[in-house]
Amino acid sequence: MTAVLKREFRACFHTPLGYVFIGAYWLFTGFFFFNYNLYGNSSDLRLLFSVLFTVTLFLIPLLTMRLLSEDRKMKTDMIYRMSPVSGAAVIAGKYLAAVCVYLLAMSGVLAAALVVEAVSEAEWPVIIGHFTGLFLLGAVLSAIGLFISSMTENQIIAAIGGCCVGFLLMLLDGIAMIISENSLAGALKVLSFRTRYEYFTLGILGIDHIVFFVSFAAFFVFLTVTRFEKGRRSGMAGITFPGGSGGRNAASILFAAAFVCLLNGVFLLLAQRFPALSIDLTSGKLFKLSEQTTAFTGNLRKDVTIQVLAREETFAGTSPYNAQANEVFKQFEKSSPRISLTYMDYVRNPGFAASYPGLVMKHGDVLVTAAGGRHSLVKTEELFNYARGRQGELSIMSSRAEEAVCAAILSVTSDRPVRAAFIAGHAEYTADAFAALLGRNNYETFSWNLVRGRIDPETDIVFAIAPREDFTAEELERLDEFLINGGDYGRTFFYCADPSQPSLEKIAVFLQEWGVLVEDGAVFETDETRVYNYQPFYAVADYAEEEYAGQLLTAAKPMLAPVSRPLRILFDYRNNYSVKPLLEFGLSAGVRPPDAPETFTADDAAIRGPFPALTLSRYLATAGAGKVSRVLVSGSAAMLDTLTVDNPAFANAEYLLNLLNRLSGRQDIVPLRPKSFTGRGLNLPRFTVNMLGAIFIFLVPAVILAAGLVIWIKRRRA
Repeated sequence: MTAVLKREFRACFHTPLGYVFIGAYWLFTGFFFFNYNLYGNSSDLRLLFSVLFTVTLFLIPLLTMRLLSEDRKMKTDMIYRMSPVSGAAVIAGKYLAAVCVYLLAMSGVLAAALVVEAVSEAEWPVIIGHFTGLFLLGAVLSAIGLFISSMTENQIIAAIGGCCVGFLLMLLDGIAMIISENSLAGALKVLSFRTRYEYFTLGILGIDHIVFFVSFAAFFVFLTVTRFEKGRRSGMAGITFPGGSGGRNAASILFAAAFVCLLNGVFLLLAQRFPALSIDLTSGKLFKLSEQTTAFTGNLRKDVTIQVLAREETFAGTSPYNAQANEVFKQFEKSSPRISLTYMDYVRNPGFAASYPGLVMKHGDVLVTAAGGRHSLVKTEELFNYARGRQGELSIMSSRAEEAVCAAILSVTSDRPVRAAFIAGHAEYTADAFAALLGRNNYETFSWNLVRGRIDPETDIVFAIAPREDFTAEELERLDEFLINGGDYGRTFFYCADPSQPSLEKIAVFLQEWGVLVEDGAVFETDETRVYNYQPFYAVADYAEEEYAGQLLTAAKPMLAPVSRPLRILFDYRNNYSVKPLLEFGLSAGVRPPDAPETFTADDAAIRGPFPALTLSRYLATAGAGKVSRVLVSGSAAMLDTLTVDNPAFANAEYLLNLLNRLSGRQDIVPLRPKSFTGRGLNLPRFTVNMLGAIFIFLVPAVILAAGLVIWIKRRRA
């Protein structure tokens, strides 16, 4: 076997084939690494490994097409058949040679991981899981390609056959989705290479998925050995099923197929019965509950039911993301004897929604109900955070399954939510993502126009998000009345500014009474490592105090304050008012004036950092100790956008929730954050990004292909 392996491995590089295969694999790896990671500013390699599934499907046939078909065409297979070397040793040597060449092609992926490690922090356990999945995929496809190569003398036909098999494997998931017969659809899902492979790209190392790929690789190698041995004995091309050796071959093949099916079925059941057989490689432990959640559920005083409006196999089988969410549901049930998990076939029980006339339900939603009848609906799409790509496509960036279900349990078991009003009537900035974030965390949000009258005294927090029309004197009086709260104070007003606002004199005077001046212009950042996606007006703000930042679960995460106006603190303390910065722009920040000419550069900035990005003003009542109302002022309304509050790479959602929870005196809180499927930003200079892209996409593939061309020319002249 060793001699065959060495011969076949060298043969791959005596012709341009091996160089073309490795060069092409490097090219595709480099292109997608540049697009998703270098240019996309992300250390997460999940998308790269995901797209390499398709690349591998269609490149492997180029590698395997000549392994046996060339021998048959050149009649060199007779040398093997007449030699004392067993057929199994010949096929194993050829197969391992192909796998070794494939491993060389995977060096491009390793180089990408090393680049990520050099400039950021690679999540190596997850990357090892990615590599394992990619290697196993290539191994089984090499076995399939080897078998197809044994069936023809024409290399082109072998390559086309391999590509057709790859195309069929891609179609399995789509076919399963349109088949109405559940058992057949489930069988196709079990056989789906993509579904199995995606678990590795998520960071799950499951013994059942490893056995699946290994057993199928072994099965196709066995088929190839059987065919080769049959040809050695009879010289015939096919495997026949009538008696004699053909019948024995058929029986062996049927037995091997049955054994592979039985083996995979056993390990599938074992994986479902024993979750420990699947290892969670993710640093954020996507498939386990946090300590904060288990502490909360362990102290529940009411019985809670989590009801998934779908059959379990349907819900979990939709995608690996749903499988992750489903595992989280099971962890909730295990965390407390007061929590029960049920599944209900919503499609076959359309009358179920009639019991909840106030809810709009659909298949796949999750209904959380507490003893006494209080309920909360978690929609399927609320289990994840999404990002829109350059082509407008949506992709899942992080899991909110734990956060969403925990918030629903909190909502149905708590006595009173915090009430938050968003002021309307002044062409305010839309902050739907932020309002949704509050709603998911047991805040009762509503819109209020001050023209209608006084703010409901049960309201805890009032938001004014970048109004474009000034407040009237009467409206400001009602805002003052809200903050005074009949002498009890304890209220919070949160004002966000935006550079697009016109001059608003009355609200400006109101804020100056609280010690904050909102200046004109737009904040920019000159340090590329302190911006988002190389956009100078999407600047990072530093934590200026520890009282609220110290409560973050991950203090290293940055706060993003995009498109911000500069703030100035007018005094530290005066007449029972005190002011302090919570967030600050750094030394490398500056301000572009609203009337700046087109020739304006960073050197022309009159205002330079540091200066506040978010301030907290307090009024301490002289009568009654501890009676305090507060005004928060942010220079950036965009810090409440989807980009920031739904992006787990930034601390905006966690920091703002922690801040508002502390200011409103909430005790029934569980500090959670979305569990990211993505990595950190690379924050490389544009020149470095382009240079690395050129190396991966052009330089290395060109060198590999040139080496193959030189060797090919030398061999032709020899």
